[in-house]
Amino acid sequence: MICNKCGAKCDDNQAFCLKCGSPIQLTADFNLIEKELASNIDELLNEIETNDEEILEDADELKTIDVPLEEINMGLKIMDIKRDSSKSEMDFLGDDDEEEEDVTPIYASNARKDSGDSSNYKKNNKALNNSGKSKRKSNKKLYAIVGGIAAAVVVLVIVLVLFLGDGEDTTSNNSFGDYYATAESSYNSGDMDKALEVAYEALAVADNETDEIKVRKLIYDIYNQQNFSGSIYWQNIERLVELGDSSVDYYAVMAEKYVQEQNTEMLINIMSKIDENTAKEYFGKKFVEKPVASDESGEFKNFATISLSADSGCKIYYTVDEDITKKATEYVGEIELSQIGEHVVYAYAVSELGIPSFVAEYKYTVIEGEAEGPTVTPEGGTYTEPTDISVQVPEGSKAYYTYTKNGEKPSTSSTEYTEPVEMLRGINKFMVILVDKFGNTSEVTTVQYNLKLDRTESWTSGKEKVWAYYYNNGKIDPDGNLADGSVLEINYEDAVVIGNDEYYIYTAVGTLTEGENVTTTGITYVAVNTYDGTVIEGLTQAGDEYILP
Repeated sequence: MICNKCGAKCDDNQAFCLKCGSPIQLTADFNLIEKELASNIDELLNEIETNDEEILEDADELKTIDVPLEEINMGLKIMDIKRDSSKSEMDFLGDDDEEEEDVTPIYASNARKDSGDSSNYKKNNKALNNSGKSKRKSNKKLYAIVGGIAAAVVVLVIVLVLFLGDGEDTTSNNSFGDYYATAESSYNSGDMDKALEVAYEALAVADNETDEIKVRKLIYDIYNQQNFSGSIYWQNIERLVELGDSSVDYYAVMAEKYVQEQNTEMLINIMSKIDENTAKEYFGKKFVEKPVASDESGEFKNFATISLSADSGCKIYYTVDEDITKKATEYVGEIELSQIGEHVVYAYAVSELGIPSFVAEYKYTVIEGEAEGPTVTPEGGTYTEPTDISVQVPEGSKAYYTYTKNGEKPSTSSTEYTEPVEMLRGINKFMVILVDKFGNTSEVTTVQYNLKLDRTESWTSGKEKVWAYYYNNGKIDPDGNLADGSVLEINYEDAVVIGNDEYYIYTAVGTLTEGENVTTTGITYVAVNTYDGTVIEGLTQAGDEYILP
């Protein structure tokens, strides 16, 4: 069967359409039944004509005693018999207990008795008996067949009448308002069965969403009064949600049901119809907050990397530039936006109970060009203690740097940053770039440092360290004499910065005195670190610069 309201396929035993709730109206085509009956009798008559002349005469006699169709149609004139009627009983078949020898077509015998022509009835029976025993048996068999067909047709008609009712389309003569008023009146009087039946009749003729919402809310109330919670009950509520009705009662009922079932899809559907304050009323402490993004918005060069976080125990689902109700990806790591243009990240969280949050929306713009340079710590300036320089390198990127007095722009051929760099003494420029995994190079970050460490040595204490160095290494005796007999002299020259340290520079000279003659045996440059007192022998001089060995 097909619903005449929405076209959905229905089972034969359905009273209402499970899709739209409309009552299913069925009407028997009695013209087809009569046509079939006439066809069957004609076939029998054609078969009779093939027999001998006496059988043909009997067939003609049979035609004359055939019951008019009016008698068969008596069963069709029964009015107001509904398909749920179980008490209507009509016996059109007479007594089924007659022996085979006495079998005559039921409609034929009834016709003769009703007409009062008993003599003709007896005469016809006598004529049949005189035609011979074999012919009599053949005729009786023929009568039984014809009578059986007629009886079966009558039974079929009665069953159709009882099952289908009078075939009237009750919705064609009443308006939606009439049906609704009757259903509401029955509801108020406590007749829930009638109220539900007529409400569905009203639903079948509702021609706009306003009427549909109105009658579906009445159906909802009827079901609640009957404590009914079957699938049709929930289908009715879900349809109300689809139509956009905002009744707090059934939204709350649905929310509770779907939380128990952990039906996240339907909960998301509910959330799309209500506001956050209403949702907090429904879920209370179970309410789930929206995911939070590391950057809520902004403009980025070449690419953006976004992180999302949510309440403990929640999973996060997101989309980029797509409808999140149709497609969502579980968040397991940072979201990378590398395509130039504007992007929107949609995200929601789902708790362990299956309750979703409202959808968060974050907008970003990716432009083409050099990205900002990396972050370097500490900030530029003067420092008086040994300090390390650090570079923040995002995952998937690499950093390259230079560290010179005058500054030199780095490239991918420069030193790769892998660990903190020791700050150089004096004034120097630290310059660094980032290259991301897409091959994009950032701007240069330049930081200037001036490391001025406080001296722990004076030039006189440094001189003493040089004496101690020569003595401890066995180059002089306690009197300061060198191996060649000359006497060691130590002279202070200057304080200079070499590399990353400051040094006192001394000359170590061997002086040999023979009478009035004084000769120098050699000059060696020695450096003493002004910060830690380290002694370094064997410096060379190139112009105004000293070079450590």
